[in-house]
Amino acid sequence: MSGQSGANGIDWIPVNGGSSDTNELVETAMDVEYAHGVAPNSHLKYWLADCAFDATTGNCNPSDTGLEQAISAAANTTDPNLHAVSNSWGGGEATSANDPFTSNTNASLQHAAGVGITFYFSSGDQGSSSGGTGLPSYPADSPYVVSVGGTTLNTGTGYAYNSESAWNGSGGGCSAVFSRPSWQTGVGAATCSGRAAPDVAADADPNSGADVYVNGSSQQVGGTSLAAPLWSGMAANLNRYLGANGKPLMGFSAPRIYQLATNATTYARDFHDVTSGNNGYPAGTGWDEATGWGSTNLANLASDWSPGGATATSTPTPAATNTPAPGATATNTPVPAATAINTPVPAATATNTPVPAATATNTLAPEATATRTPASGGTCTSDNVCLTSFTASANSAPVNTNVTLTANTSADVGPTPYYILIVDQAGTIVTNCASGTSCSATVTSAVAATHQYTAYLSTSSTTNSANARSSTVTVNWTSANPTATATKPSAPTATATKPSAPTSTNTPRPAPTNTPAPTATNTPRPAPTNTPAPTGNIVVNPGFESGPGVGWSESSSGGYEVIDTYNPHMGSYSADECGYNSCTEYVRQQLTIPSNANLRYWWYMTSSEGSTTAYDYLRVQVYSTSGALLGTLRTWSNTSTRDAWSQDTLSLAAYAGRTVVLRFTTTTDSSNPTNFFIDDVSMP
Repeated sequence: MSGQSGANGIDWIPVNGGSSDTNELVETAMDVEYAHGVAPNSHLKYWLADCAFDATTGNCNPSDTGLEQAISAAANTTDPNLHAVSNSWGGGEATSANDPFTSNTNASLQHAAGVGITFYFSSGDQGSSSGGTGLPSYPADSPYVVSVGGTTLNTGTGYAYNSESAWNGSGGGCSAVFSRPSWQTGVGAATCSGRAAPDVAADADPNSGADVYVNGSSQQVGGTSLAAPLWSGMAANLNRYLGANGKPLMGFSAPRIYQLATNATTYARDFHDVTSGNNGYPAGTGWDEATGWGSTNLANLASDWSPGGATATSTPTPAATNTPAPGATATNTPVPAATAINTPVPAATATNTPVPAATATNTLAPEATATRTPASGGTCTSDNVCLTSFTASANSAPVNTNVTLTANTSADVGPTPYYILIVDQAGTIVTNCASGTSCSATVTSAVAATHQYTAYLSTSSTTNSANARSSTVTVNWTSANPTATATKPSAPTATATKPSAPTSTNTPRPAPTNTPAPTATNTPRPAPTNTPAPTGNIVVNPGFESGPGVGWSESSSGGYEVIDTYNPHMGSYSADECGYNSCTEYVRQQLTIPSNANLRYWWYMTSSEGSTTAYDYLRVQVYSTSGALLGTLRTWSNTSTRDAWSQDTLSLAAYAGRTVVLRFTTTTDSSNPTNFFIDDVSMP
């Protein structure tokens, strides 16, 4: 495809055959409109990977080859004006940097950094588990890119900047595959010694996000797939400023960003330090795993960039290691296309369909040391002290019930004093213990809520010092539900074993192993962050906050209460379906569908089934008022994204003007149960 030439033009460049699929129109429009809106009079190049639409899952799935070729084409461009490339896709870390997809794409990114091209990657929209449980997203955690996290932007009169807080979906964490680059300094609070993400941040919350125009209509959308093109556009402007003033261009920008951010004077001038909110990791002073160094004051950043800025030929020094890491490989289901920004006549962006994240398991964070990183493989050598466990006496308890948190360490055989800190999700130190092998604290909550606690090993008794290491636990306090008719069994016995199912327990109500319900990028359905902030909701009791019996009717084959407080997306209630064997449960509500209506809802799945073959299902269905099934709008299963809240959007245009029954139905078979949750339903 050929595009318009000159300033404000765009080149559409198909890779590996390209794609004519239109399911990513909103995402593509956001990438292009906001990269170009920030950097007007630019010429954009958009590399479009191949893509095959899957009607069952709603995915448009590119091939590994298409994605590799798209990144390679942008990295090896012969256009001398191309310096910034925006990408809004990603997924789970591979278990090794030698994974073919990881190795091939990372080599292209390394080449790009060496010739002065910076790839700005969205950090992901599943909070601290965007790349698997406790792991950052790849390629955002490559040492050869700038990882862009997300914030909630608050503006004042005339849209003047007011403040920002960490958006709870912002991807962040510490890589178990890539070692920390030499340029990445000042990030001692990271949970391991590897490459930490994100580096910077920008507006990503859909509620403070972008108005995007597609086919003449406007939608308000967000996600870190907005933050990445915002930074790419700003980089284009900064390069334009540098070139106009006879100064070296930015080159690979990450090293200079860290130089400026670790200087107290330039950090205060060039960045907005985001110190509130969390994505599972709390935002705090300086760098953090929620927003990196924060957002930028571009005018000041441009003024301070030179002298001393990285030149177009500067080559970064980080190297990858082959340390095994949990999580899905980046080759499983990568996603749509890469794109680029030209400067001084800059350009565009990519598409946001994250690769599925790794199955969540509540494994301990990498071993901790107060003085240095434990030896390779996580063993504790004679000079190390390691955080060996951090547990809660209960991961779920009624309100006003005491829960004991206990952190244990290996024996202190090193010369440096250390402390064990237990910190709540607001960053408040619950207790600290001087050198020893165990530290405990008692916590409680007067309201139904999910709280995350972190145990740190630190050389300071009052802060998480430069060499701090940590592990987290989550405690869910629940309130008694007076309308509940029964309590779901805690351990149903499986009556059959499937060849593909793992040897897991049949606990129907496992405590969510992720950090508190981040607003998540919807995998495998593409672009969940591209959903408008709902207005004019016609659904009664949309967040189930009025409890059972209001707006919704329900049915349970086991005779259990479906609307409860076990795992809400927001507030105190959600629809809690199944979690035991041979189950059929649903919630439903009669609605008259307005014209051009879209259904939006959040869903969460946890399962003891395997993730390869579908056995248990959540179906979003439309029935007639007489009980006839009119259509199934969406089907999720135990193979879908698990242990993370995700948002889905469905068109109800086919039922406009009709009075129908909207129904969310979960079914499980006779072994290895699956639990689905539904919350925050809206229409139109």
